Amino acid sequence: MDNSVCNFSIIDIIHINRNKCSIKTVDKAYCVLSCRINGKSKFFYEEKELLIDTGNVIFAPSGSSYSQETDGEEVICFHLETDKKFMDKVRIFKFENSEEIKNLFIHAYSVWKKKENNCTYKSLSDLYNILSRLEIRKTTVCPEIIKKAVEHINTHMFETQFSINTAFVKSNISRTYFNRVFKEFYGCTPVNYINKKRINKAKMLLNTGNYTKEEIAFLCGFDNVKYFYTLFKKLTGVTTGGYIKNKNASI
Repeated sequence: MDNSVCNFSIIDIIHINRNKCSIKTVDKAYCVLSCRINGKSKFFYEEKELLIDTGNVIFAPSGSSYSQETDGEEVICFHLETDKKFMDKVRIFKFENSEEIKNLFIHAYSVWKKKENNCTYKSLSDLYNILSRLEIRKTTVCPEIIKKAVEHINTHMFETQFSINTAFVKSNISRTYFNRVFKEFYGCTPVNYINKKRINKAKMLLNTGNYTKEEIAFLCGFDNVKYFYTLFKKLTGVTTGGYIKNKNASI
């Protein structure tokens, strides 16, 4: 098994039609893989101006901040979680046969929107088909010195009794050094990593409509519902109720 391969989970796939506008995005809690189906936009990232044309694909890792301007565009976006760092920076990919790429995004969205049986697997199939066409350097393998601790975090972070201190013990290194090595690999602190994973799971559970907000809080590892509400709004910009309302409005 190739340890450099990332495993992705889909939080959502959305279709956007924008008129002329300017948008600023700061420290998004999930990765975004998008394709311009029609139109163009200017992308501003790390003091660079990037032109995104029809058929171009852009990947923005979680935690990245950027802004964009457009005179009008149609976009399909994957909102994604990954089990390890995929890319460090925003990247644009251009293709000779852009229609083929656009059709993969369109098909993934149409399948996801219908919410039929196995829609997640079908959309994941399109996602990995897209990723296989991107020219990407292999990601580095998680450093061995924190590997056991990271495995512990990924296995237990959704339990209400979880303590990150146990991860430090398993890594047999100081908290300060663990945090530094973890941030170098994942691009964020362990606490931020856990919080983003928990809130992204909460959004997936909210999307199902099968759980109360209190049930979701506990299923995501929060023993304090009030703190769950506060963190959800901090990371998403909306309350849990606002998130559900926006989701229903887009259906």
